[in-house]
Amino acid sequence: MRDGRSNDELTQRLKIYEAETLDSNIMKIHRASQAIDEITCPSLTINGITLPRFHCALGECVNCVDKYTPNAFEASCDDMIKYTLYSHYHQCTWHGDAFLEVVEVNGKPKRQCAQCNEMTEEEKEEKRPTKKSAKINSKKCRSYNRKPMREFVKKGGIYESKLKMYQLHRWHRIFLGKDVALKMFREHVINNPGTHLLTNRDHSERYQPSPDGEFQTEHFAKEMSLSMEGCVAHYRNQISGIDQITFYSHLSYEKRQDAGIVAENIRQILIDLCFERRELSLCTLRALVCIVGGCSAQYRSGSVCYELCHLALEFNIVYDRIIQAPGHGKCIADSQNGTDKTLLDMFFDCLVGHPEELEDGVKKVLTHTRDENRKLIGLAEVCFNILNDPERTKGAKSHANRANHRKIDERRYLLRPVGTASGEGVKFMCKGEGIMTCYNIRADPSLLQDGKSL
Repeated sequence: MRDGRSNDELTQRLKIYEAETLDSNIMKIHRASQAIDEITCPSLTINGITLPRFHCALGECVNCVDKYTPNAFEASCDDMIKYTLYSHYHQCTWHGDAFLEVVEVNGKPKRQCAQCNEMTEEEKEEKRPTKKSAKINSKKCRSYNRKPMREFVKKGGIYESKLKMYQLHRWHRIFLGKDVALKMFREHVINNPGTHLLTNRDHSERYQPSPDGEFQTEHFAKEMSLSMEGCVAHYRNQISGIDQITFYSHLSYEKRQDAGIVAENIRQILIDLCFERRELSLCTLRALVCIVGGCSAQYRSGSVCYELCHLALEFNIVYDRIIQAPGHGKCIADSQNGTDKTLLDMFFDCLVGHPEELEDGVKKVLTHTRDENRKLIGLAEVCFNILNDPERTKGAKSHANRANHRKIDERRYLLRPVGTASGEGVKFMCKGEGIMTCYNIRADPSLLQDGKSL
């Protein structure tokens, strides 16, 4: 037990600590942004928008590079603090995680399995008939951690390193967000009606129905799932002469969700708008601006750059892709995808069990996954018939007030047959700096015709 003098010293230290951290019993710093402001230079205000300094965000500012100093009480505290980290877990598909090592290949670190490297080709061939070729899998997981407070807040510790990571993320979030980059691109499209098309697009989680609301086991009626990519298009309709917002949803039961699939979906939209409905003209369309999330396979990779070059040359337009900050890619397309999934759940919960129960004009679908010839019934076609109901594609007219304030003018659903997209099994690599550091990808046909890169 502490003696009286020790208790008095601790009480005095606690009072000093409370005075430093509390204001009327409320934490002075209760957000990560406030903690970063304490260790960086003052932000700049440009046109009414507060922006952190870029040199500070990169950690290259000489004035605040060593500005972080842990609180004196926390730096001497031995009590344990609990925290959660999102980290990557790696394992070999043959030998687990016990034999992983990091080696340098072409000047870059790479994980390898030491056990796989020691195996002869004969031993590998013996395993392949029963197992696929070995590879290193990576998954992101939440890890539980405990450390003494002094270790957690010390200079160079976990707290300072995560603050500096968030420091760069905050700059991306503000600069790429609705008040700067997105606002600039939207204003540019509005000021150039008829010549620019603005889209927001995002893939939804694959949809898998549960007929009649029953619990479905892993191996019963689970052979089909639906791929849904939503896209919201903002443009000036040359027929009506007014600005229009149209929601497109691409439905398919194809397993792929990569750069080739996204490029085919973009091609379907341009064909629908420019050739089938003639709401836009390729003679006047100059640029397609697309706002997306940061998924590598779908929106930011070497294969993506290759497909965008093809689109730019095929339609002779500039393709400008804006990638939002990590964790901030949600948009209006996600809300519409969720609405469609809710409607599909309602229909699959009230299915009929027998064909003779179907009546003309009654919106019900069959529960069967196979037809009379034992052929698989396409889930994409069934969902397309449900969603593409003329009574909902242009919105219900029963509520006049809602109809006047509706943001989406029309919903359009497009079926993509399996195998129509190019690039299956092909992977392209980008030269130069890493593609993951790019937040704007531009494919200009004039540059491509001159033999230049993106």
